[in-house]
Amino acid sequence: MHYDEDFAVELANRINAIMRDLPPDTQPSTVLTALCAVMGRLLMILREEDREPAFEQAMALVRVQAGIRAN
Repeated sequence: MHYDEDFAVELANRINAIMRDLPPDTQPSTVLTALCAVMGRLLMILREEDREPAFEQAMALVRVQAGIRAN
């Protein structure tokens, strides 16, 4: 599996810009639910054998970005 790190950063910046434009009363859980739905759809596009490794990589990145330690 290959990804473009620079483009990933650009996409993250675009998504952050959209989030800044959301109504101020938007709950973080609403945004997380939407992002999880999109991630699920993207995982379904991958070959079946690539889904679990991609999911594990995504969760590891989430842990790092959120400051959550692995057990």
